[in-house]
Amino acid sequence: AGNKDVHVNDTGVTADTLTVNGSGTFTVTATSIASGTDTVDNFMDIETKTINGTGTDTLAGPASSTYTLSASKAGSVSGIDFTSIENITGGSGTLESPASGASYVLSGNKAGTVLDISFTNIDTLTGSVDTDTLVSPSSATTFDLSADKAGTVLGISFSAVDTITGGAGADIINAPASGTTFNVTGSASGNLLGISFSSIENLNGGAGSDTVTGPAAGTTYTRSANNAGSFSGIAFTNIENVSGGAGDDVFNLTSGAVYGIIGGGGGTSDTINSSNAATTFTITGANAGTLEEGAALRLNFTGMENLVGGSASDQFIFNDGVTTGVSNITGSDGTDLLDYSGWTAANSVTASLSGGPATGVSTNVTGI
Repeated sequence: AGNKDVHVNDTGVTADTLTVNGSGTFTVTATSIASGTDTVDNFMDIETKTINGTGTDTLAGPASSTYTLSASKAGSVSGIDFTSIENITGGSGTLESPASGASYVLSGNKAGTVLDISFTNIDTLTGSVDTDTLVSPSSATTFDLSADKAGTVLGISFSAVDTITGGAGADIINAPASGTTFNVTGSASGNLLGISFSSIENLNGGAGSDTVTGPAAGTTYTRSANNAGSFSGIAFTNIENVSGGAGDDVFNLTSGAVYGIIGGGGGTSDTINSSNAATTFTITGANAGTLEEGAALRLNFTGMENLVGGSASDQFIFNDGVTTGVSNITGSDGTDLLDYSGWTAANSVTASLSGGPATGVSTNVTGI
């Protein structure tokens, strides 16, 4: 019935319960429940207060309230329990997951669904000790990470989130300013900062020195611009260092691009294919060295068994005394050179330009 005020003031010593049944929109404060023109207030000494929705119902708590979810369509806010609630209007509030975790399917700015509840105007999501998931909408979505399991997305700050699942759009994860390691484990999937991700097409590093590591299977990496490239269905930017996985990896380079360190990982036959600009490889140790174009340092490499030049004239320089260098060198086109000019007289050099091993090259030299 409409236009009724019910005042509750119990001073007994036993535990008391108040249940409000109805449908529509319930507006609550710490001491009142209002629905339409009906109000229940003055909850003095009532230990358990419950709203039980009977239709398609909406709950609106005080501004900046915390809604602690417990099960499907259920939880509590401002000391009031609720059940069978289909919608929450947050008023810049917080949603807290139950102990068993929850999946938040985002639909737009500060909005989405969780545990059969549609929510709007939520500023904060707090996960649980179990597994909590954020699922992006179908449109391209940006996740800005700030710390372990924490960040912002679509106007919502989140913490204690374990999993991010992208949608149909081209989704992106931005790393915090401090250096971060992105571990890619499969197509458009991986983990960083305690969060597993899937269906994420773009990774963007922060202001620090960032690293991306590839999957265990042999992978082809294309470096396309300064600290940028792609592999395994992921494009990356502002990531200085790339490391392959346990398989045999191939790294294709683009002229003029600057990188940090490229590591072959655990493979036994990892390869750098240089650009078609004139390139100088300097071998400084076992499967390690630097790569320059002209006088400009482009990258340092480690764990790289095979070095392949491009169509220009390339040079392969061996530091003095480096007899354990790489497995294979391929000069390709151009007038290419093996350079031992920095060696001292005490170190002897053996090389056959018709192929086969050479000093510092254990298996084969071709195209020189």
